[in-house]
Amino acid sequence: MNATQQLTAAVNNAFPFEVEKYSLNGPTGSPSGHFGLFRSDNGECIGNAVKEGYTPHTRDDVLAMGEAAVSVLTADEDIPLAISARWTGNGHALVIGPTHDFHMEAAENDLIFPRFNLTAGYGSTMFRASGGLYRHACTNLMEMRPVGENMSAHIRHTKALRAGMPEMITQFGRIAATWDAQVQQARDLESKAVEFRPFLLEVMPLDTEATDRTKTAWENRFDSMIGRILEDRLIRKVDPADPRICTAWEAHNAVQGFVQHQQRRRGRHDRLDRALLSLESPLVERSLEAALAV
Repeated sequence: MNATQQLTAAVNNAFPFEVEKYSLNGPTGSPSGHFGLFRSDNGECIGNAVKEGYTPHTRDDVLAMGEAAVSVLTADEDIPLAISARWTGNGHALVIGPTHDFHMEAAENDLIFPRFNLTAGYGSTMFRASGGLYRHACTNLMEMRPVGENMSAHIRHTKALRAGMPEMITQFGRIAATWDAQVQQARDLESKAVEFRPFLLEVMPLDTEATDRTKTAWENRFDSMIGRILEDRLIRKVDPADPRICTAWEAHNAVQGFVQHQQRRRGRHDRLDRALLSLESPLVERSLEAALAV
């Protein structure tokens, strides 16, 4: 099975349905001028009402976006890919990147892999493609932010999205070009030492008038993140030392890992859901800002 066949199988398995548009009627049964979006398999309503001229994207549109990413990743050789697909409740999400056969190192025994993060939402949401990294030691999915690098692209959905494949491939190629800068940024963060408690207090400030319950919750989070730093070092087979003194890279990954893997969330979420949600976390954003400021 080549990469395109692998992508098609992943998309068809994850999304065995289309999203269709139907007219919404008012209390008297007369047309309201608004339309609803519904899954073809279970009739579930998707998102908010849309206008008559709105055209919902199709599964083939999602495939087209994925194929553009695959084309960039396999431009030089047909490398094996890791492909994950997930229905977010309001659209489609794909995470695509090379497997363990292709990797870079942020630090000693610290393997990271490039990833395309692709989302296709309904309603007013545009398609979005961004370049991120998957860190093997803690299974974190993250997006760095090198200065001067454009890591994302917004793609306008049209009835002829597949006809725009050459432009998408060009856009995705620009995103892929940021991966080296993201890896270098990770290495730069690894070269900077920080004391984790002050770092976390900057990311998660603790009010001096906080209740005992709030203080306990903060300390529990601190302990969980310290545990993540220690566990990462053991996985990487490096000196565990005192995890309260760490690198800016380790500190950021401790926060990112806590949000992705341990933070309580409503409802049931699998690993990919939690990874995608962590990319939108304000706490992760503040952690990266604090790490870059070291």
